[in-house]
Amino acid sequence: MKKVELLVKNAVIVTMDSGRRILQHAALAVDQGSIIALGDSLELEKKYAGTHTVDAKNKIIFPGLINTHDHLFQMLLKGLAKDIPLVEWLDASVRPAIAHIGPEEIYLAAKVGLMEQLASGTTTCVDYQYAHGKLGLDEAVLQAMDDIGIRGVLAKGYANTANFPATCSCEFNETEDNFFASARELHERYKDHPRLAIAMAPGIIYDFSKDAFIKMRELADETGMRITMHTVETKDDNIYALEKYGMREFPFFESIGVLGGDFLAVHCVDVDEEDLRLFAKYDIQVSYNPLSNMIMGYDVTPIVEMRKKGINVSLALDGAASNDNQNMLEVLKATALLQKCHHRNPAVMTAAEVLEMATLGGARAIGLADEIGSLEVGKKADFFLFNPIHLNSVPIADPISALIYTGCEHNIEMTVVEGKVVYEQGECPGIVKEEILYALQKAGSSIRAKAGLGNEQWGQWLSLGEFEN
Repeated sequence: MKKVELLVKNAVIVTMDSGRRILQHAALAVDQGSIIALGDSLELEKKYAGTHTVDAKNKIIFPGLINTHDHLFQMLLKGLAKDIPLVEWLDASVRPAIAHIGPEEIYLAAKVGLMEQLASGTTTCVDYQYAHGKLGLDEAVLQAMDDIGIRGVLAKGYANTANFPATCSCEFNETEDNFFASARELHERYKDHPRLAIAMAPGIIYDFSKDAFIKMRELADETGMRITMHTVETKDDNIYALEKYGMREFPFFESIGVLGGDFLAVHCVDVDEEDLRLFAKYDIQVSYNPLSNMIMGYDVTPIVEMRKKGINVSLALDGAASNDNQNMLEVLKATALLQKCHHRNPAVMTAAEVLEMATLGGARAIGLADEIGSLEVGKKADFFLFNPIHLNSVPIADPISALIYTGCEHNIEMTVVEGKVVYEQGECPGIVKEEILYALQKAGSSIRAKAGLGNEQWGQWLSLGEFEN
């Protein structure tokens, strides 16, 4: 009998393999972070003994969910400046706060945000870290990812804080040269890390020069770093591109050679047929953020049309300042419901399609389709256990529909990344949850006070302070 790191037995396993097999009374064996066997539970129990054995009777194993776009620093700004358009929202939340966010605050925010993601079955997070009002913030997010045990991509972002109003001035204003030097250095430092990687993420088309876009493509080709970016988020992006370059955003990117299969385009709301043709031509990856799109009052991203054209679509949370949580299960349900409503057709987006986007689509979007996204021998052991024996999900007939339409955080009993249990029964190993939540409340309160941020409700100014524990 072979000794393995982890054996999970007596489960229903939703493999998401090429045959979309759903195995009953099944087990999987994990060693050195990868799945080495998958099949009938009684057979595997005869062959393998787990250093850690989990009896998953009456539970379902799904591949880990992949969140392809986030801003973890925004955990500090949750709930601010709601019910207003994008630019007004930025001026009433993110921009005034950036100057007051240091490494300690962002580490705390990232850690709590990642804990919430693990609690909703997310095993991979792409964090688009563009807030650089002080030095050391990228490193703090990477440290949080490493400490929490999630698979992560730090998308080194850029925002031209030098152009912020005087009331939002920062002690450090990153230049394009700073951006490229930092991206290269971080890539060199993390290129051999088993779970973490670096990408490049210019904030938006009007925040980066033409020469910088060209240099970014050259650096991506040289190093293998991927590219991600907010694209055609609103009509303003195309209006700017037309005024500055005489063409819409994606035709402009094509003209300077930026596009490729390593380009992860976020939001993609104001797209036309020409854009979709370019997406298909260059194998552009798409990150769909339905909850933040709805909260910000955007139009509906045409992901049904994209998928019909063979364009890969993944799913994402976006930051907690616009989405207000880090619960991927809500994204799954919103993806299905918003498209059904928009098209006035309940068949236009199925539960199975949503799960494909959240797993296989996410893996392909970040270049890890050979490693994650499905449960197969040789792939990384990234998965979660779904316990359906709860008020919201019993009775259960179909595990896919149960996850997409009834799933809640209390259904997620365990989350595993590269064979290690990183979340179990509401807790992350080594972290006192209550302490870190009180600490985040204190940090958020302090930043709001320094930046003069809060909300008005029924004529009352509200900005609650720290809580006592």
